[in-house]
Amino acid sequence: MRLQTILLVTASLWAAAGFPSWPSEAAGGRRALVQAVDGAASGSFRDPRDGEVYSWVRIGSQIWMAENLRFRTASGSWCWQNDESRCRERGRFYDWDTAQRVAPPGWHLASDAEWMTLEHTLGLTPAQTEDHGIDRGGEQNTVAAQLKKPGAWPVEYHGKPIATTNETGFSAVPTGFYGLGEFTHDGYASWWTSSDLGGKAWLRIIRFFDNKVGRDTNPKSIAFSVRCVKDVAPQRRVSR
Repeated sequence: MRLQTILLVTASLWAAAGFPSWPSEAAGGRRALVQAVDGAASGSFRDPRDGEVYSWVRIGSQIWMAENLRFRTASGSWCWQNDESRCRERGRFYDWDTAQRVAPPGWHLASDAEWMTLEHTLGLTPAQTEDHGIDRGGEQNTVAAQLKKPGAWPVEYHGKPIATTNETGFSAVPTGFYGLGEFTHDGYASWWTSSDLGGKAWLRIIRFFDNKVGRDTNPKSIAFSVRCVKDVAPQRRVSR
């Protein structure tokens, strides 16, 4: 069995990039799209299950975790190269079934539709958000620049500049993933969504050599990262 073709560019391309230049940590942070609501645009919270502390950020109408989930499970999750210390920055990889159950209280695994909302907030048209594939939106799809953490990604590839602004505070880092018994694609970041299609499910992918955000499916047995969205409190009806 082979992974979806959208993820078949190997780590050799990551090495080929040569990391010719890197942005400073101060390069990003404009946060033009982070809107303060109720007095806070970002913050942190503690997962009561294991004491882990996570950053969060408000992007448009949504509140997203600004780190990948690290919650350890008895099965169905892995750290890069089975090294627990690598989970600190990369987070854990979860197969899809496990990913459905690991969100902290008050949070949930982002759905395909919630990712579309984020992408529309960051500049894709509604039609582009519904496209299927790693190259959807063409050259206009540069959403990943607003999500990538400065200092974690190369800023050029084969002489082509690659912007890394992180103006949203989403702070995506290259993580790779786990599938078919191996850790692979070190220069990618990929996240499961909660939206399934039978034996497969939707995910999002960003790559080191461009700034497109891909939307595609993979078998549920593959283990990808998890980003959670804060639950929306039900609106209280005001009696008259």
